[in-house]
Amino acid sequence: MNNSREKRLIKNTFIISLGKVSTQFITFLLLPLYTGVLSTKEYGVVDLLNTLVFLLLPIMTLQIERAVFRDLIECRQDEKRKTKTISNGLSVVICQILLFLLLFLLTSQFINNDYKVFLLMNLVVYTFSTFFLQIARGFGDNKSYSIASFINAATTILFNVLFITVIKLGAYGMLLGTFLGQLSCVIYLLIRLRLYVYIRFGYIDYGNIKRMLIYSLPLIPNAISWWIFNTSDRVIVSVILGLDANGLLSIASKFSVILVGIYNIFDLSWTESISLHINDLDIKEYFQKTFSVILRFFTSASILMIAFMPIIF
Repeated sequence: MNNSREKRLIKNTFIISLGKVSTQFITFLLLPLYTGVLSTKEYGVVDLLNTLVFLLLPIMTLQIERAVFRDLIECRQDEKRKTKTISNGLSVVICQILLFLLLFLLTSQFINNDYKVFLLMNLVVYTFSTFFLQIARGFGDNKSYSIASFINAATTILFNVLFITVIKLGAYGMLLGTFLGQLSCVIYLLIRLRLYVYIRFGYIDYGNIKRMLIYSLPLIPNAISWWIFNTSDRVIVSVILGLDANGLLSIASKFSVILVGIYNIFDLSWTESISLHINDLDIKEYFQKTFSVILRFFTSASILMIAFMPIIF
């Protein structure tokens, strides 16, 4: 067994977790503030809109960022190929955004909702932040990924507190804070990774775009399936029981999100490890050992969480 793989996996998981776990902890500390200032209906509106954003996100991006990440892993030392991969992936993202903008302009007049503009704004900025974060991972720069995640969450929390408690914007303030948090992530990665150097639309290759889409398109049903499994109940509750009930459900489900968040952090570094070592001779043993450890860890963590939930509530 190649111990360097395990060490690298643990190291990457730790680096990524620094940016994720710390901000999630702060978010949980601020839950009393959010629930104390916002009504359950306002919190339900914010949660529902974010739920819809995550449903539309894989459709907007066509999961092309996954193909970009996969390609970048194999060409980290080839600047020309990196430029070609990023430029082709970004061209798909921009085309999708323009298409969605057109559909929004055609349909928005028939939608009577005060928050619909935030759906457009947050979806667009989420698209770019997701794309740039995957580029950071493709470069192998997990430190920048972690820092960008921290900046994103910290900025979101800062603006949420400002807009909700000081300016008294309610749900509008929380949605605007989310937008500015994602925007700060985009700006940081654009400057930190010097991504503007890799954006050259003269490198667009439709054959390469087709190849990446063949890889990414089957991932869309997978992403939507996870959305259905994790958050589709928010939409059902909002429609049948109302936004107030969705606000209560959102708060109650925050605790289980902790465990899911920890796994997602591991999954980020695990995906990179698989891509780098898929051709190793002992890859089967590596898979079996890792899955065995992860299964025991998360099973134990789930049992402990269930045991402590009555005390926490």
